[in-house]
Amino acid sequence: MIAEHWGSSWSSDLLVGWGGQSAASLHAELDELLAFRPPHVSIYGLTVEPGTPLERLHKRGPGALVDDDTAAALDEVWTGRLEQDGLERYEVSNFARPGQRCLHNQAYWRGQAYLGLGPGASSSEGQLRWSNRRDVNAWISAARSGRSTREHVERLSPAQRLLEVLGSGLRTREGLSAEALDRRFSPAWRAPVRQAAAQLLAHGLIHLDDRSIRLADAQLSRADRILIELVQRWPGLPE
Repeated sequence: MIAEHWGSSWSSDLLVGWGGQSAASLHAELDELLAFRPPHVSIYGLTVEPGTPLERLHKRGPGALVDDDTAAALDEVWTGRLEQDGLERYEVSNFARPGQRCLHNQAYWRGQAYLGLGPGASSSEGQLRWSNRRDVNAWISAARSGRSTREHVERLSPAQRLLEVLGSGLRTREGLSAEALDRRFSPAWRAPVRQAAAQLLAHGLIHLDDRSIRLADAQLSRADRILIELVQRWPGLPE
């Protein structure tokens, strides 16, 4: 109904990595999804959250999720199929047809300010990041009485914000503009990055020049592991 009647752009989410999923079943799901010609597709790998029935099932045996080898094979399936259908992989888990990239996601990945409204919503602006009360009744009560609806507020240091911006921006195909980072953090951002990413740069996993910092195209699917290594080697962090 959305594909047929919605007059504007729309996005679809596809969950992958559930126990028993195979390349054949994923191909069948992609056949059904792509028949609707979605302008944008986000891929979400199934994760086990604490305190959920899925966690209890996962603890009883390995069948709730696919193994790492199968997950890597499935990554190749959905990446290839979506790109063949004209959707560009512009972020690790996000694909879009020309002109259909998600504006909100791009703002988030670039570390720009965003405002979340309602219970449990998160916001970020300047040095501050905060989240609202998650309990709906508590949020309504606070809003009606004029009290703050915020549950948690933190002030980020420039180094924390830089690491956060790198962690999200390097997940995108274009990476981050060096000029934009210079304006926001001063050119001093380059020194800790070069120190933390020395081996990643030497092996060609990350590219850094006067225009941008980004992952090598072939390494986009390994972004999480590369970013973990970058954080672990960040100067000043405890071992």
